[in-house]
Amino acid sequence: MAPIAEEASLEAQAKRRKKLAKQMGKNALMKLRRTEDVHAIRELLCKSQLVVEYCLQELPAKEVQPLRDWCRMAHNRIKDLEGSIRVFIRIRSWNQRENDLVSSKASMKGTKECVAVTDDRMGLELTDKTPKKITVNFDTIMAPGTQEEMWAEVKPLVGQIFDGYNVAMLTFGHSGTGKTYTMYGTPENPGIMTRAAKEVMGMRLLLQDKCKSKVTVSIVELHDGQFYDLALATSMKDKPKISGGPKKNASGETVLNGCVDIPVKTEQQLLALVTNAEAKRRTAPTALCPCSSRSHTFMTVKIVLQNRETKRKVHGKITLADLAGQERVKDSMVDGQDLKECGSR
Repeated sequence: MAPIAEEASLEAQAKRRKKLAKQMGKNALMKLRRTEDVHAIRELLCKSQLVVEYCLQELPAKEVQPLRDWCRMAHNRIKDLEGSIRVFIRIRSWNQRENDLVSSKASMKGTKECVAVTDDRMGLELTDKTPKKITVNFDTIMAPGTQEEMWAEVKPLVGQIFDGYNVAMLTFGHSGTGKTYTMYGTPENPGIMTRAAKEVMGMRLLLQDKCKSKVTVSIVELHDGQFYDLALATSMKDKPKISGGPKKNASGETVLNGCVDIPVKTEQQLLALVTNAEAKRRTAPTALCPCSSRSHTFMTVKIVLQNRETKRKVHGKITLADLAGQERVKDSMVDGQDLKECGSR
């Protein structure tokens, strides 16, 4: 290494050690076991995770490990305080069909909104025909919020798979409410699946000097009671059936017997599989949605990390599920095969 380059490297390491020590000092001031302010813990956790990413660019994994251990403890504390399950609500804006319906029906005139979001974005105020209000609380409510805001809420959970956690996210709701948009998005406004894929592969790249890694992905469709392997699908009609059901493997993990885990080495490979799977999924037009998802899809990304120095292995997994919409047949106006699908969900 040339003297100038070596000097620059030593300077970069010194900056990161200073940043690391400063963050550890801030974290030490928070007594995790006594603190009950979830927002304060989460804010400090997000900052700590950024410092971890920054420091791993130049410092050995051993030096950064204490901060990563603190992040794991903070995550566990958050789970203790608010539970392992978090529920977010996303209220989309009215679409053109709904605007046209309201403006064309005289019976709609004089009606009032029956749902309002509280100022802290954690409560839904429901009003019935009487002035009485009922408030239902959730972890976060977006009305409708942006794709970036939605991602900011769940991004810390994606990073937890690098600490050996299993994470699952799913979208659930009525047909036409924007579940698939939230999960897949568009090329201009990508959703959670696309952003999670980029985050996993980006973190893997960041850690490649410190850890050996293996990433695999499976993408499964459940349609009309039958599992299909979307990652291997070549067309809407040519989707390999998965004949087996859920079972426990040798390590005690629940897997889908017959499902193929495909190794991926680059972000482009993973995104190509996501895009291909979305295009092969079963959809159909209904009165509620011009491109309604008629099946459930599950994308599972697994990662195995092995520290090059300590040889310690970490196994993590994230499953992202986009569930088919729940609907009233009299509203969706489906018949034939689409009507049969409603009964199989």
